[in-house]
Amino acid sequence: METIILILACIFVTLAFTASLLGHELGHVLAIHAFGGNVVDIEVGSGPGWTTRWWGVPVTLRLIPTWAWTESPSIEQMPIVNQRLIYVAGPVASMIMAGIFFALSLLLTGVGASVGFHISTGLHVMALANLALAAFNIIPLPPMDGFRIMSSGHWLSPRAKDMIHILSITVVVVATFLAIYYQPFYRGIL
Repeated sequence: METIILILACIFVTLAFTASLLGHELGHVLAIHAFGGNVVDIEVGSGPGWTTRWWGVPVTLRLIPTWAWTESPSIEQMPIVNQRLIYVAGPVASMIMAGIFFALSLLLTGVGASVGFHISTGLHVMALANLALAAFNIIPLPPMDGFRIMSSGHWLSPRAKDMIHILSITVVVVATFLAIYYQPFYRGIL
């Protein structure tokens, strides 16, 4: 029974995080449309996927919800303030998703307790994951929304872009190593 509950929990988290990433991207899409732009592609996750069309736009949902992006060539031609509002719309959508997950966790408190999987706990975790997604996305490192907000309207040479990408990868690798190193479970391994 525990194995089935674990499998169901993994499926729930995968679907819920896919919905979170899609909600984040839909924030960008709504802002792009509000400013008269067009969206040519939305992708969520990595690995094998399934593609459908929403309002004429190809939307690809992949097996592993690792990242997501929205492609819109019209953003670059928009005024800088509109570009920045489009990039802010994703993190704002993530915060709205966090509120929705939190409200659902309160409404469904105790549901599933008889089988050992508390749905409200999973929803609460997804609320926190959406807050983390919003916070992570405003970090001013490429390809995050924070970098796009900061660099909107600023022309960067290819060399400057390469240096920023190298710096961002270095920061992410060092931060990941430190996060793992300072976890008590891993201290004996590293």
